[in-house]
Amino acid sequence: MKKETARVIVNVMHDITGRLNDTIFLVMEAADDDEVHRYKHAIGRAMGEIILEIENPIFEQYPDLTPIELRSPSKPVGFYDPREE
Repeated sequence: MKKETARVIVNVMHDITGRLNDTIFLVMEAADDDEVHRYKHAIGRAMGEIILEIENPIFEQYPDLTPIELRSPSKPVGFYDPREE
């Protein structure tokens, strides 16, 4: 995959996961505890799949696209090895 395409996908996935997370608050206001629990679990599975199956392969191919908050603590913030590209 081309790097610019990967960058767009990462940005779209970030937007999607944010929107999915926002829906939890809607459900919390309108549903009982059992329904909220099931909904949170379902959203967690969906977000997990996005991270594991879409984002992580991109971050492996282009480590510099990895958001700072997801980077390994063994590397200084903002550091990436261009040899990994």
